[in-house]
Amino acid sequence: MAYNARVLLDSTSPAGIRLTTLEATFPRFVLAEFNTHRQFCLDGETKLYFDLPSRQKAGTKRFSMTIREFFEKWHRGAAPMQRRLAEMELRSCNEDTGEIYHTRVRDVTYSGQKPVFRITLANGQQILSSREHRFLAKDGWQRLEDAVGLSLSPGDTAAWSRSAELAVNGVATALVAQDAGVAKDQVMVRHFVAVKSIDYVGVRETYDIEVEGPYHNFVANGFIVHNSRNSASSRAIPTAKLIERVLKDPAVPLEWGKNKAGMSASDVLSADLAQEAERVWLGARDAAAAHAQRLLDLDVHKQELNRLLEPFLWHTVIVSATEWTNFFELRCAPNAQPEIRAAALLMLAAMNASLPQRLDYGEWHTPLLQPDESVLDLETRRRVSAARCARVSYLTHQGLREIERDLELYERLRTDRHLSPFEHVATPAPTGAFQANFRGWLQLRREIEAAIASDANSAPHVGSLIANHKGS
Repeated sequence: MAYNARVLLDSTSPAGIRLTTLEATFPRFVLAEFNTHRQFCLDGETKLYFDLPSRQKAGTKRFSMTIREFFEKWHRGAAPMQRRLAEMELRSCNEDTGEIYHTRVRDVTYSGQKPVFRITLANGQQILSSREHRFLAKDGWQRLEDAVGLSLSPGDTAAWSRSAELAVNGVATALVAQDAGVAKDQVMVRHFVAVKSIDYVGVRETYDIEVEGPYHNFVANGFIVHNSRNSASSRAIPTAKLIERVLKDPAVPLEWGKNKAGMSASDVLSADLAQEAERVWLGARDAAAAHAQRLLDLDVHKQELNRLLEPFLWHTVIVSATEWTNFFELRCAPNAQPEIRAAALLMLAAMNASLPQRLDYGEWHTPLLQPDESVLDLETRRRVSAARCARVSYLTHQGLREIERDLELYERLRTDRHLSPFEHVATPAPTGAFQANFRGWLQLRREIEAAIASDANSAPHVGSLIANHKGS
């Protein structure tokens, strides 16, 4: 296998907004560099707000934790702690009604060091975020830099040219009488506050969160969403095949950087030392393969032992996005890790060579559908596309094209709520505003999550309203 990138589907909406789905192959050991690329990032000291049932008395106990603390507990805590975090109810905003409700965290990611700005509102509330982070403004979802016309001078002075009002955690409504004359519980409703000042605070560590839908936002005095991507999983491939792959075609670093302080190596090893470094790397590959084989002989499941082989594997990923500029600026830069830079340059070349096709309102962007499958009805095409994005191929793991198997996989994904593959399937939106992860496009995931929420509206964490407390 080798570095590769190709456009799977390239579409433009009637508003001229381009949605591109790419397939890229690169060494798995730089997957973290790919997955942790986040344009929309919050400073590590940003607080997350949770509401927990009180054991001492009826009502709700308020609780907050910084996103950095949550990250440490989520990834490095004991299993009971991780399960508890996954069940905690995080405040979110119902974008249709403005009411504050509850969601749950699906994942939290370290996004690297980014330039960060302090936004201060007229009521004194503050938040530190990247300039690309999206906030809910009165005009809808907007990047900070777009909402206020933010720029940074060569002297690191922030300048902004437009006024804006950003949504923050809500104020309590008055008690509303129901038809039966019984007072309805107070609910929290988001409100908008004017931006007072913006200051550049420097490069700081940032983090990103993914939450359950149908509304991809959370309360941290601002809201965040993710780009969509799907990866081939080593858990789905028999260990014997992976051992064969790493022995015959291992992923090896493109160059051997010389050790120094900082994230990037500016110098490389001499030819003799580089040759020795590769020999040591392949020795580690041989040891990992031998230990994986031993675990296989002990009848250990592949979901555990395949992890030993991942540093030496090639990896294929599908990614869909409307916003690519920041990714290419960072990952094609000379100081980017050589392996992710090689992949990013191929992705950029593939996009530059592609001619997007216009889709009208009501038509759908459906990656991995083959030309002869255009005769399928729309619902089947949408489902088949989502399933194939999950598999990262239009073929099944047995190497066949089977629509029935695709439809079965779609149903399993929907039932188990593994919905990230549904993000790649999208239709033009009536406006150019951000809709979840895309600008100017509506994702199938949003539709599916809304249907799931409607079916399960009796569940306490879906649509339940926060009562009897003040906003933060």
